[in-house]
Amino acid sequence: DRIYLRPDTAPALCEQDIDCTDHIIIPSFVNCHCHVLDSHLKEQWIGHTIPELFLRDGWKYRTLADQTDAQLISNATDAMNQMVDNGITTAVVFVEEGERGIGIVRKACEDSGTHGVLLGEAQVLNGDGSDITDADAYRLGPLGD
Repeated sequence: DRIYLRPDTAPALCEQDIDCTDHIIIPSFVNCHCHVLDSHLKEQWIGHTIPELFLRDGWKYRTLADQTDAQLISNATDAMNQMVDNGITTAVVFVEEGERGIGIVRKACEDSGTHGVLLGEAQVLNGDGSDITDADAYRLGPLGD
């Protein structure tokens, strides 16, 4: 029901002829902004204010910090698999939880077969921005700068 071939991972398949008669072939999509670590929490946000939820000590950050790596990997992988099911094979992911979050999202990308471009915050990753090597890009300073 879908064709998802990457020459670097499936060279033998790429050498085969595939009959696409009566099918539409399009390139995969890119999700340019997503947060997969908290994707399973959305319904719980109803009735809360933005500051209650999203400030550094807000509900979202406390909830993510309380979850095990296995829980977060499972939830993030589910979110990435939903993207793949909808034709999205690359995602630009804004990552919470610092280096821990970067590792978890990289694992979810690997498990789902998606390509992730991971964005982090230097102040969240290490406070002073000295250890941000695992993110693909990062932002210095607090939200709103």
